[in-house]
Order: sequence, then C-alpha cells, then structure tokens
Amino acid sequence: MRIAFYKASGHWIDFLINLRGGGVYSHVEIVFSDGMSFSSSQWDGGIRFKKIDYHSSSWDFLDLHVSEKKEEKIREFCVQHKKRFYHGVLGFFACFLGFNKKLRSSLCAGICVQALQKGSILKDVQDYQVCPKYLYELLMEEKAVDNRQWMKMRFYQKQERERSSWINFFASFAGMMVLLIMFSYFIQIELIQANLMVR
Repeated sequence: MRIAFYKASGHWIDFLINLRGGGVYSHVEIVFSDGMSFSSSQWDGGIRFKKIDYHSSSWDFLDLHVSEKKEEKIREFCVQHKKRFYHGVLGFFACFLGFNKKLRSSLCAGICVQALQKGSILKDVQDYQVCPKYLYELLMEEKAVDNRQWMKMRFYQKQERERSSWINFFASFAGMMVLLIMFSYFIQIELIQANLMVR
C-alpha cells in the first residue's frame, strides 16, 4: 500500500492549491495493494475509486507498511464513503480561504486522512486542517513509511527549487520596476530641460 502525491503543474486549481499550501503537491491518492486508488477529485465527480496509470514524472510515492487487516479497515471506510456528497470547487475555496471544516474534510487530503486513521495512522490529526503538502510532512514522521528519508530529501530539494524560482521572479520584477522608474525620471528631466530651453 502506498500514498501518491501529484506534483505536476496541472490545472489552475493545482496552482492555487500549491500557492495556498506553499508546497509542490496539489493532490493525493491512497493506492491499495491491488493497484486501485481512492481519493476525491473535482474531475471525477467526487469521492471515488479509480484505476490510475501513474507516471513518475507527475507523482511521488510514499510506501506504507501496514498489515492486511489494517488495509482492509482502510478500504472498508473508502467503500462506505465513495460517492459521498462532494463539495467540489466550493470546498476548495473554503479550504483556500480557511473556513468551514465540513467542506474542507471532503477534499482529497481530508478524506485520505480519515481513511488512514481507520488503519491507526495519523490518529491525532484533524482531517480538515490538512492539505497535500501537510499530509506529506505528517507521513514523514510515521514509522510505517518505508522510504521517508529519501523522499524527504527530494521534497525539500523541490521546495527549494520552487522557492528559488519565486525569488528569481520577484527579483526580476523588482528590477524591471526600478528600471522603469529610473527611465521615467530621466524622461521627465529631459522634458523639463527642453521646456526651459524653449522659454
């Protein structure tokens, strides 16, 4: 059993989720031993099971070592809650703005936390407070995660790259603004001098 985190640029909603959470992941799936995935998705109409053809370029994975009994309990929860009312974009904006616990708990990270708690994972976590980035960080502290150290290194490397790209963007923007201000200042000086010469 493993947890899949979506890291590609994707849609504008993925961009906003990354912006809100400050991380590189915008979606999360529980992947059972038989390859079936469970989560909630705007594009699939809500909380559902789905067979996904994962590509490593778009996803990162954390391997969970849980007993068959615990995996069965997690799956039972998922079966009971598939096709549950999904708040979709409304829930997303509730999460983005930071209100309404019920709306936020039906999003991908929230429903995955609820499912994992049935397997005694993340027992003390409030599902409505979790976004994909926070779920990733929380799972890094779980003993059941096998490849957490290697993934942790990759995660922070990607975060650093994301942070660097934003810093470079704002630095470039600030530089352009300074150049524009200086250019307009010198233009004004030239116009003033030209007016004085005409007089």
